[in-house]
Amino acid sequence: MRRRIFGLESEYGLSCTREGCPPVPVEVLARYLFEEVVPCSLTPNIFLPNGARLYVDTGFHPEYATPECDAVMDLVACDRAGERIVEDLVRRAQRRLPEHGITGHVRAYKNNTDSAGNSYGCHENYLVSRDTSFGYLVEALIPFLVTRQIFTGAGRVHHGPDGYEYHLSQRALHISDEISGSTVSGRPIINTRDEPHADAGRFRRLHVIVGDSNMSEVTTYLKVGTTALAQLAADPMGARREVDWVIKRALIDRYLKRQRSSLEDPRAALLDLQYHDVQSDRGLYHLLAHHGEVEQLVSDDVVERARHSPPQTTRARLRGDFIRRATLQGREYQVDWAFVRTISGEDSRTVLCQDPFVAHDERVEQLVA
Repeated sequence: MRRRIFGLESEYGLSCTREGCPPVPVEVLARYLFEEVVPCSLTPNIFLPNGARLYVDTGFHPEYATPECDAVMDLVACDRAGERIVEDLVRRAQRRLPEHGITGHVRAYKNNTDSAGNSYGCHENYLVSRDTSFGYLVEALIPFLVTRQIFTGAGRVHHGPDGYEYHLSQRALHISDEISGSTVSGRPIINTRDEPHADAGRFRRLHVIVGDSNMSEVTTYLKVGTTALAQLAADPMGARREVDWVIKRALIDRYLKRQRSSLEDPRAALLDLQYHDVQSDRGLYHLLAHHGEVEQLVSDDVVERARHSPPQTTRARLRGDFIRRATLQGREYQVDWAFVRTISGEDSRTVLCQDPFVAHDERVEQLVA
């Protein structure tokens, strides 16, 4: 496959349940979540030593954007690392709540819908040549992006006008347009926002927002790296170790069979939600993984390394090394996707990093040194 830069942005749902008490407002909960990471900030927004970006997005959703990756397996590891980072934030917030006189259980879910009918996204980013016709990309990709839900959907128990149904995708009902500049109202399959975070004369970003947030590593791999899967044509339920919606459906079916119940049982919707809980000792996907019931592609050691170290073959390496060294030395700095900057009075220096494929840059390395 041609070398390409990939990235994923995952928004996480937040909740704090307190028996007999009103819920903690999500804007307050988001602030507690980031309190130790970005003190005194109303809108936390930071880059991490692994090259990723962590921030609060519209609707007070924590969002994790992976560093630039040029291998799909690296992207899978970096996406899983984001789950572990958010899990750490949840545990910290849980410890801090009593200091503010609040009791309750904090939860973060890597999913796309809540009980009120709101939707939050998982956005895919692909760097493409500026010479590529955007119209051609749209025409070629939209049929594929619609049909790939067969192997990339996260699954959902849905209560609609026809009663309770099991849907393959969480995002599909919230997508209304083929292409659009919006990501909130009139959500499209492909967003037209042209922010390459790179040399705009050479590159543009293909921003796909129709996909579900996935727990399964195999599904994430397929979502980004493939255009077909042979097994699903014969028997979709045969992919119960690899594809999120199939894994979840099999889990719910087993439970309902034991209970002699149906999808109308409110516990079915609870299982649906708990599948996406990022807590590794509580989320149902992680419990299945612990018992070897789902296929995994990356080891815990690889995920742990991705939490702290960026991919070594893309621009993320430059950003991560710069952040790590500046932090160790107590230096003030600023970074974004396409630049790094030291802040030291009149001696401030900025280095533009316009090529995401470049992992070594003497200018940045001199700044780090």
